[in-house]
Amino acid sequence: MAAGVAHQIEISEAPTTVWGERFGEKRRLVDDPSIREILGVASKKGILSFAGGFPDPSLLPLEQLAQISRDVMNSSACVAAQYGVPEGACVLREELARLAAADGRSCGADSIVITTGGQQAIDLLAQIFLNQGDAIAVTRPCYLGALQIFSAYKPRYLEIESDDEGPILSQVETALRQHPKFFYIVSAFDNPSGISVSKARAISIVEMCERFDVPIIEDGAYKELYYSKRHVSLREVESERLRHAGGVYSNSGRVIFVGTLSKVVAPGLRIGWIEAPTEVREGVVLLKQVTDLHSSNITQLVTAEFLKRHSETFWPMLRESYRVRCQAALHAVKKHMGAHVIHCTEPSGGFYLWIEVDSSIDTSAMLSRAVREHGVAYVPGAPFFATSPRRNAMRVCFSNLSTDSIDEGIARISRALF
Repeated sequence: MAAGVAHQIEISEAPTTVWGERFGEKRRLVDDPSIREILGVASKKGILSFAGGFPDPSLLPLEQLAQISRDVMNSSACVAAQYGVPEGACVLREELARLAAADGRSCGADSIVITTGGQQAIDLLAQIFLNQGDAIAVTRPCYLGALQIFSAYKPRYLEIESDDEGPILSQVETALRQHPKFFYIVSAFDNPSGISVSKARAISIVEMCERFDVPIIEDGAYKELYYSKRHVSLREVESERLRHAGGVYSNSGRVIFVGTLSKVVAPGLRIGWIEAPTEVREGVVLLKQVTDLHSSNITQLVTAEFLKRHSETFWPMLRESYRVRCQAALHAVKKHMGAHVIHCTEPSGGFYLWIEVDSSIDTSAMLSRAVREHGVAYVPGAPFFATSPRRNAMRVCFSNLSTDSIDEGIARISRALF
């Protein structure tokens, strides 16, 4: 180029990237804003919210966690602040194994993987088991967060209705005959229905799944929140059967247990776990490593110490507090909604009532009116169904309101709907 000749740079406007055209199919398949909207509604000022399944902030063990955090950083700061292993800190896995054994779920620390909340546990198991289009058995209704994970695989849902004792056995058998990859179930104080699986029903379900060679993913998120009588899990039923047969869970187990401490310690810790037979556990560890390397070391060490020091006294206090709120909610439903209610569960633990009203009422369509005109929020029932949603149902979470607010909130729901 001759000296003194300037470069002629043509500047044009860069094209706008259409990001949606670049996204993979999974982004589209999980484009259900339901959970995000629920959390948003629950956080608005002035709203009496029965929406998000939050623990009551006044019941969070803030002082205990603060003291334990100081102790952990004084005694184990380098370990807490360093990288860890994908399966989780040994001290926490040992503590969870001890609690599981006390509940009758015999397993060692080497059967447990720590996850970042129960939601990640479900997601990792879905990755382990599912290919596009696989059949899976789920309850009807079913935990919304699990459905959002599973739906990314475009599964063929085999839905199973429940009665007051849990999944109806004839429908369980019909589903299992179609050889689903697994049967997912919240066995104690179900989210959203509040139903618990009776021990007799659990025995039959475990026997059926053995006969048809179908694994069970048992979500035990609410298991410790019983009001009076401890719930017997499917994993406990299986453990008893294995003991009688001389089997070992690590080799012969079929029930995979998902646990979380979000409801019984603090959701911000993001501590969940999976109890699984050896081959499943090894697969989960590999996927955990490529997902996020490991869950937070600091919160794992703090959680382990909290369980050692406080679980025996803290959990009974939670149970009693939520029992009182449940009774207040049931009383308010009878008082304010009365003849309009076709069915209302009477849970023996957990956070939720499941209410079905006259079939002419669409609870999804009425939600915006309830929030805008009456200052109250609930979760419509429709998102909890994999197929053919039931539009005259709602989930009411009573855990985050006082008994007076529960009564007023149910009254507002009644005014909004009827």
